[in-house]
Amino acid sequence: MRKEIPLVIMVACGVFMAIQFFVPHELPALIYQNLNKTVQVVGAVALVLGIVSLLSLHFAKINRRQPGYGYSYILIAFFFMMAASGFLPAKVNLGSFLGTGDRVEGSFYLNLYNYVLTPVQATMFALLAFFIASAAFRAFRARSVIATLLLLTAIIVMIGRVPIGPFVLGDWISDLADWIMAVPNAAAKRAVIVGVGLGILSLSLKMVLGIERAWLGGGR
Repeated sequence: MRKEIPLVIMVACGVFMAIQFFVPHELPALIYQNLNKTVQVVGAVALVLGIVSLLSLHFAKINRRQPGYGYSYILIAFFFMMAASGFLPAKVNLGSFLGTGDRVEGSFYLNLYNYVLTPVQATMFALLAFFIASAAFRAFRARSVIATLLLLTAIIVMIGRVPIGPFVLGDWISDLADWIMAVPNAAAKRAVIVGVGLGILSLSLKMVLGIERAWLGGGR
């Protein structure tokens, strides 16, 4: 029963969500709105469970002195700092804290977000550029016709996007890069989106029909 009851609930909700769009009546719309509110409540509970799981994992890592446990101290400290900052007054002086000498007023939470979290995220995404460049170097080796075409297209787009490209070769390289991004690239993206949509539809049907049961914690 531990697997049958969740399966019945999921099938009933999935079938109702699919059918209610085609029923022009107030009752299905009202049930749909209440189910959306239920989803929000479940999401809030799942967020609490995720927080407990995260803290338990890092406290266990600290207790076991696993490699890199020092970063767990930083994560836990900033976690509680961000959570506590929401209860502080809206106006605080952060000039001395930031070392600017100027009076920086505003929400302490927003200042932590703008001056700590945002630069960290920017640094993380900047590091991704090196990984992308490394992956592109390995992928763009002209070992076949398709790889050669991919390499030439990437070179044209990169040269057309940087200022030195049109300055040296003329505006045609920039126009060609814009055409590649607007026509072939957009067509490929649409094909990928359609494929993803069909995959989501097929997976949803398999779950509603009870064929896919991996989400219950077991096999078919």
